Amino acid sequence: MLLTEEIEVNSKRSAYVDMVQHVLDHTRLNYGAYFQTWASRWIPSEGLGRMDLGNAIFSKYPITFAERIRQEDRTDQGALTSTFYIHRAIGRALVKVGDRELAFHVVHTEAYDQDGTKQKQIRQIHDVLAKETRPWLVGGDFNELPPIALQLSGFDDESDKAKGTEFEQPPYTPAAMQPFFDEFVPAIPLAQYGTTLDAQRRYFTHTVLGPGHVSAQTGKPGFWNRTLDHLFASKGTAFRDGDVLQTSGRQGVASDPLWLSDHAPVVGVWVLP
Repeated sequence: MLLTEEIEVNSKRSAYVDMVQHVLDHTRLNYGAYFQTWASRWIPSEGLGRMDLGNAIFSKYPITFAERIRQEDRTDQGALTSTFYIHRAIGRALVKVGDRELAFHVVHTEAYDQDGTKQKQIRQIHDVLAKETRPWLVGGDFNELPPIALQLSGFDDESDKAKGTEFEQPPYTPAAMQPFFDEFVPAIPLAQYGTTLDAQRRYFTHTVLGPGHVSAQTGKPGFWNRTLDHLFASKGTAFRDGDVLQTSGRQGVASDPLWLSDHAPVVGVWVLP
């Protein structure tokens, strides 16, 4: 299974490539479900132009049903910005594996809201999963730190230019993720995540600065500096080999993830009873 966020379909900034179809055409993942979150024939900001972006679930096994579960929109934006803004959603797909039907979910919550929308979206994700009757798995960019994260602010990729703008990072609220670790099965348990900053760095998944940019604070190229992406499964199942692929050469990854995205892949082998 492959869960992706911010995948685009016929958008200007990605050269009008249908990324969903491209994955289907060039991998052994024969089934896909796309959940649109950002759609506009024209976005005036930064020359974005046409935008069709969302999250997707890819599978080598048949997808028998898919649905888009709407999430609450931000309330802290003006009418013009909100007209062209993202509408977050939980993507849910049922997948037939042998004689079993499994439920997969892909998520991507708010990042820069100042009105508590992200916390509401995280609670909704938790509630949707708690009601799921099939064995399930969820993955994606929660835009939230683990509950035992040691560094909560002062990241080396933060820019003074973002202060006072719609891209200023609001305070993180790691406690919002505690129920997921308490009630579900994480691919990377908190005991594995560790209690020192050196240990936790191994599982960082995000950076605003890539290797082609230098931090104004450290003078060094960008590297992963916080954990925002998570993978969980239902009780009664398990994970093996939970990991974050921060560099190339790990688990068959040939390209350097730092050059491909501002988020590193989170992986694990899901073990069913």
